[in-house]
Amino acid sequence: MNRPLLFIDGLNLFSRIYYSNQGYSVINFITSICKYIELINPKGLYISWECGFSSVRKEISSEYKNNRVISKDINKTNKIIKLTKILKHTPACQIYIEDCESDDVISYLCLNSFEKNIKKIILSSDKDYYQIINDDIIIYCPQIKGFLDKKEIVNRYGLLPSNFPIYKAICGDPSDNISGIPTIGKTKFMKIFGDRILNNDINSYDEIYEICKISKYGNRILDNFEFFKLNMKIICLKNSLLNENQVNKINNVILSHKSKIDYKSLTDILVRNNLGFLFSNIVSTMTRLE
Repeated sequence: MNRPLLFIDGLNLFSRIYYSNQGYSVINFITSICKYIELINPKGLYISWECGFSSVRKEISSEYKNNRVISKDINKTNKIIKLTKILKHTPACQIYIEDCESDDVISYLCLNSFEKNIKKIILSSDKDYYQIINDDIIIYCPQIKGFLDKKEIVNRYGLLPSNFPIYKAICGDPSDNISGIPTIGKTKFMKIFGDRILNNDINSYDEIYEICKISKYGNRILDNFEFFKLNMKIICLKNSLLNENQVNKINNVILSHKSKIDYKSLTDILVRNNLGFLFSNIVSTMTRLE
């Protein structure tokens, strides 16, 4: 059986761990990664660390993520820096790209950087990733401690993962401060799109326009169609907002990465941080990534 690749949204996972137990967050993050490696048995591990909001999305909508307070928690930042320095000496490939978000980086990697027949597992509780789920890409959600594949998304939401951006662009996404089209909630959305949203990939604005034209609830969407298209540009990960420089940086990190444990450097940094007791767990799990 072919082993999958594991992609971790670093800030997403660390934030969950940090706010549940700040004092042990570095220890708990490392032990969690080791646990997920044992669970998933990947042949490669890629951790994307988010370096701020996407300025491209902010240019499209100044309201994008305005509901989120930029963290000034120096303790949290210092712990992330410590983590990245430790993980530098392991087979984990860490990626930091300025002016974009982890879902941009991980989506690009999953959709463009590896063969399509290789299973890719994204570890995150961020629903933005649902839209790229397909036969080769699934999600492991720490929040529910389970996997989410195409079938699970259909069962939970009544639509194909590929159609998730349409749903969010019309109904809105409060978590990212994205307003939807007024008066169109999930119930009306499902009445407008019916079985099409469940059984077919809807790939064009023309198709969406025609569907709305024949529905008695569709006029509101037609009246706000340009607004809907702007929302789609913000939300849709398949149409990457990464610029050429960002793509080149991602590709260079992947091509130059050496999946090896630096035993001496790892020992030294763990001992300096009074974390030497983690060495055996890190080595015993991460050697399978070499």
